[in-house]
Amino acid sequence: MKKTIKACCILGLIAWAFLFLGPEMLSAKEDSARLYFRKTVAGKQKPGSYVVKRGDCLYRILRRQNITVSRLQQQNLLRLIRQINPDLKNPNVIYPGQLLILPERERTGASAADYPIVTYTARKGDTLTRIAIRELDVKPADVYRTLQVIGQLNPEIRNLDRIVPGQALKLPAGPAASATAREAAGEAAERAIEEKIAGQKPRAALPENCLAAIRHILGQMGGYMITTGKYYIPLPHSGQVNIDCTTIPVIELDDGSTILFDINSQLPVMIKRMIQESWKNYFVVTVGSDEGIAQILQKAINASPSYAMSKESKLIVLGSKPEIQLSLDWMITRKKASGRQDYLQGLSFLSDKSQILPTSLTAFAEKSGVGITEILEGCTIVSKPGAGADALDVPVLNTASGKDLVQALLIALGYTTTRDDDVGIFDPAKDGLNLTIKADLLVTAGDKRFLFHWRKLPSEFTDILKKGGTEVVLIAADESNRTIIEKTLRALNIPFSFNRPVYSLSEQGDRVRGIINFPALRVEREPKPLYLIDFDMDRDIYWLLHNRWEVNVLKY
Repeated sequence: MKKTIKACCILGLIAWAFLFLGPEMLSAKEDSARLYFRKTVAGKQKPGSYVVKRGDCLYRILRRQNITVSRLQQQNLLRLIRQINPDLKNPNVIYPGQLLILPERERTGASAADYPIVTYTARKGDTLTRIAIRELDVKPADVYRTLQVIGQLNPEIRNLDRIVPGQALKLPAGPAASATAREAAGEAAERAIEEKIAGQKPRAALPENCLAAIRHILGQMGGYMITTGKYYIPLPHSGQVNIDCTTIPVIELDDGSTILFDINSQLPVMIKRMIQESWKNYFVVTVGSDEGIAQILQKAINASPSYAMSKESKLIVLGSKPEIQLSLDWMITRKKASGRQDYLQGLSFLSDKSQILPTSLTAFAEKSGVGITEILEGCTIVSKPGAGADALDVPVLNTASGKDLVQALLIALGYTTTRDDDVGIFDPAKDGLNLTIKADLLVTAGDKRFLFHWRKLPSEFTDILKKGGTEVVLIAADESNRTIIEKTLRALNIPFSFNRPVYSLSEQGDRVRGIINFPALRVEREPKPLYLIDFDMDRDIYWLLHNRWEVNVLKY
């Protein structure tokens, strides 16, 4: 019997969940605390409160407060409750003593006769909630009551959860619906907050060129700044506060952080505290209208839990082949759970255009994951062409075979070569014997001839050839490309060394703006040395090396 009762209770709970929440709400993810209030105003309604008692569940509370749950409301009521109770993580888990804010009850006597009527033709993708917010300018907290009115105006429609494109709907006229919502929201309280904010100090704003520079830097991070219109922030139990973005710019970062620039402390301390206590991802930073971009940005970015901005005293290092070292004034980094920080964006403040980094270096940094923003005096962002505008491919030696590699290298060094020529070992007239070998590669340097051979030769043959002025260079088939190159250079007595050449970009004075270095075999020749590398060099960097310092590089 007990098992039967228990099973019935479980089935009853499941049935209640489907009736009250609907299948879509059961599968919906929990709403994030990150809200955008630029298009819709949330939380304007000042609803009643309820203290949870022992044994309560949300369904019983709503019934007791005369908030009926019809099929029409299944898709909206739970979302509304979450919206006006941001601290309520799970509406199905409540505890005694918990304070809940409930939607406004249906007003007694409200009927279709109270509203002027307009006709609306449903479009593809429409729902009643979207229609109410978009067409009637109804605030989310007032959707509950508005849907009831729409139900009264359309009694012939049995299921208002399902509307089809082309269906004609009767709606309460926009102005009347908006007036009703404003009345319910308590405009007097809202105006009082706005007047208190406006009356604190004279209105101040940051210069437009400063705002444009900050907006650009934030855009590089995937964030943005709002500097026009109103920004609405709901305050549970207190209504909402409206922020004038022309005097208090609002920043939204991609980690969900929202930062308010309180210029010259215009926001009252009470309002700041209420915002930050109500929303854990909202931060208010106080800045002076006379502060520089770097100081303002540092306050905003350091308020975020995911980012940090700090003064950079050392050269930052990017890559290894080549290795690029750059001098930047500030660095914005992304914090990691491990405590490590990743470079994200570097800032440089320049006094004149001569200090601007070459496009090739900033393009390489961008490809390495670090954006570089350079700012001239007067908050002017340096504009540059994109990556690849100045780029050059490193020439590549033919390495299909050892023979191909040696021949390509010698040609690059200015020598003339021949392949598969017959070279005599004995002279018939002198030795009475005719013996020749087919040389894999021959090259003449001065009064000497060099024979490169990839097969073994008897030592007697090599001695005879050497006495006749032909040096023999034997190369094994399994030797590496670098060994073949070094053996060739050594045989022809061409000086070479392995090092990391360094090229610096210096400003006036001692400050170094950038350093480029890379590992290479340096082959001495006139008028400039030749550098041999075994890695892919970035095209932008090679263009800079070749055009600024006349560096010649070959890849093998």
